[in-house]
Amino acid sequence: MTIIRNILTTLLLGYLSIQQGVVAQDPHFSQYMLAPVYTNPAQTGFFTGGYRLGLQYRNQWNSVTTPFQSFLAGIDFPLKKIHKKNYAGAGIFILRDKAGDGNFGITQASLSASYFLSMSRRVNHYLGFGFQLSPTQKSVDYERLRFPDQFDGNKYDPGINSGEDFGIRVMDYLSVSAGVIWSMIKRNSKGYSLGFSVFHLNRPNQSLLDQQTTPVNIRWSVQGSMTYPMRNEWTLVPGFLVNQQVKQSEVEIGMLAKNNRLSVPGVTTALYTGLYTRWGDAAIIVAGLEYEYLNIGLSYDVNYSGLRKASYLRGGFEVSMQYTFQKPQGYTKRDVTCPTF
Repeated sequence: MTIIRNILTTLLLGYLSIQQGVVAQDPHFSQYMLAPVYTNPAQTGFFTGGYRLGLQYRNQWNSVTTPFQSFLAGIDFPLKKIHKKNYAGAGIFILRDKAGDGNFGITQASLSASYFLSMSRRVNHYLGFGFQLSPTQKSVDYERLRFPDQFDGNKYDPGINSGEDFGIRVMDYLSVSAGVIWSMIKRNSKGYSLGFSVFHLNRPNQSLLDQQTTPVNIRWSVQGSMTYPMRNEWTLVPGFLVNQQVKQSEVEIGMLAKNNRLSVPGVTTALYTGLYTRWGDAAIIVAGLEYEYLNIGLSYDVNYSGLRKASYLRGGFEVSMQYTFQKPQGYTKRDVTCPTF
């Protein structure tokens, strides 16, 4: 019955991908706020410090089928001031995604560059632009796949010819992306951010079949957040993310609540928790710790889509880490807005 269960699961996943409209071609992360350059190239180098290191791991659908695993690692940094308060940024990240029984994989190395225009001398107000080049490789292991023709009536037999005409195992292409961000922090520490990014502008061919062209569809993304300090050392950070790729859409909206009561003079410490929802798919529970320049986040997706009968509400686990290294003494400090989304 294993082969039948695998076939039914695959068909169900494909059906839900179309009907629910929450699955796109690109891997996604629930803690998108800790994957800033992956979310929007215009966020490259947009922080206070010397350089920023980020790591992220996601494990999804472990309760349904072979788990989908995504790993993201990157580093970015602001460059020296170019004109007045204007400056540039640069960075690189590596994405590795593996999904399903056939180990369908995406390996991507993205190079990003950005430029930020200061919009005010009195408040922290910037307009930024980003550009990204992403050499990408997609691959599949056909020998790990099972097909109905290999079922002999009693069991699966790998020696039976599947009757499938396999294509190539590896496809390489270059993807071009861009983004823009507006961000402002007022003197009362209230902050606002709004970003727009577009991926795969050149629509490269991703087909693994010979003599066939299947372009990567353009993905549009809008992100926004607000930082609202309250009394008793609490800060509320509502935010949203919208992705659209042809007919597939993803809408994630929610809020973090941060508490700074553990902070001591010279050491900023905050515990935070939050609740987000990926519309039509999952509720996302988030918790984390900010300790000086280190940010560690954990999240879990509680699946409530039509797949819940198979997933038993279990979706995906995700862990994130971000560390901002400070500049050596002697450098002139430049405070910039660091968006939360």
